[in-house]
Amino acid sequence: MLDETFISGAINKYASSSEGKKQIKKKTGINYDKNSKGMMNQADLMAYAEKAKRILYAHIISQVPGIMFHNIKVNLPVVNKDGTTTVVLSLRDVQRESLQPNRYWKGVDDIVLHFARGWSARYQIRGEWRGSNVGSRQRRESHPFILRALQAIKNELGEVAEVTLLGDYANLN
Repeated sequence: MLDETFISGAINKYASSSEGKKQIKKKTGINYDKNSKGMMNQADLMAYAEKAKRILYAHIISQVPGIMFHNIKVNLPVVNKDGTTTVVLSLRDVQRESLQPNRYWKGVDDIVLHFARGWSARYQIRGEWRGSNVGSRQRRESHPFILRALQAIKNELGEVAEVTLLGDYANLN
């Protein structure tokens, strides 16, 4: 019967074969050597996550130039109860102050998500940004750069892990 257990077993069998290991190494640059518990070792998972981080960063800065590489955090891999492994990439310190903090004290909680979703404001505001007097954009269309980053990770690194969006980013799909 063709079920999840059969498919997972077939994938693991191929991935553990010399040809499977060679293809995974060619596609991802990491060695697919499972430990005695049937999981990839931590160093290889972190190498995969760091490559995914570089891809994500390249896509983000194409639209949000003020983001720095260190704004993307790679958490340590976590082994789930079902034996799968989860590696979480998260954004931190991506809040931006308003151009008029006295009027709009909160600013933007997540500038990356803001650029991905786009916006339409009733009017433009002006204020100081990095030493210059600038005006805000009144409108910006949503942009699929986050979704394109996920696809690039899948294309460039293979299907070593499932790539999904969490939290507010999950609504971008």
